[in-house]
Amino acid sequence: MRFRGSEACRRTRPTFNAHVRRTRPTFQAVYRSILVLALAAGASLMPARVDAMDPSPVALVAVGEVSTSVVRPGVDVPGVLRAAVTEELPSLDLSRARRRPVILSVSLLRMETESTAEGAATTCVISAALRTKKGGNIFAVLEGRAKAQSDTSAPFAQERLALRTAVRGALQRIPEALAQ
Repeated sequence: MRFRGSEACRRTRPTFNAHVRRTRPTFQAVYRSILVLALAAGASLMPARVDAMDPSPVALVAVGEVSTSVVRPGVDVPGVLRAAVTEELPSLDLSRARRRPVILSVSLLRMETESTAEGAATTCVISAALRTKKGGNIFAVLEGRAKAQSDTSAPFAQERLALRTAVRGALQRIPEALAQ
């Protein structure tokens, strides 16, 4: 009996071409999988927004702890301090800063209002610390001082002005600290 030319032989013994046809889809599937993974990895490395490539102060500097020993009746002093810091951060020029995220901790050390012959004088002292987000190492301690004088009888507005000016004075040193 000859099986070489019969139909039974073709079904039981695959030819060389049949083997290649059977492995080709698996090779293509593997190639496509590798291509999809490479594209996904490349897409994950790209920034989500175009402005993420720009060293924005809000992206690099996060406001951490805000503390104060100053108490004013009816006024959320830590909230006012946090708002002043948050408003001042976007105005910083961090173009020379290293791209390492940091945490800014701020403390209101002193806010005193004294009556003078000309009206009232408010003195405000702010202390801030910059620390690395990874590890929490403090690498810069900043201080801001301000004095506001007014002849009006609006002490809270004067204290708020002194607070914002002291915050501005402390935060103006952040670009210099981040450049080193």
